[in-house]
Amino acid sequence: MEEKEEKIQKLYLEFQELDQKIKQLEQQNSQLSTQLTDLTATVQNLDDIKSIKNGTEILVPISGGIYAKAELKDSKKFIVNVGSNITTVKDVDSTKNLIETQVRSTDS
Repeated sequence: MEEKEEKIQKLYLEFQELDQKIKQLEQQNSQLSTQLTDLTATVQNLDDIKSIKNGTEILVPISGGIYAKAELKDSKKFIVNVGSNITTVKDVDSTKNLIETQVRSTDS
């Protein structure tokens, strides 16, 4: 009887470990889904901004639900963080390619 209880306890512990791993994977999946949605929206925003004339007043997001009014000076060039707090100027297509590369790496 004792051997059977040990086996049940061992199986229960394995079940708990698997359950924890499943929860972690679900959380990672949710985070990746959110990131993919954000990147897709960014690509759409880049397409949209191409048609905005320079000098147009726009809203710039500061933080969740907080915006500042700004005047668009150049709708063709973007300052892009390429890592380690290093930025570079890229055009719309180069910026979109960078984002699409991130999307592909998210899909992997």
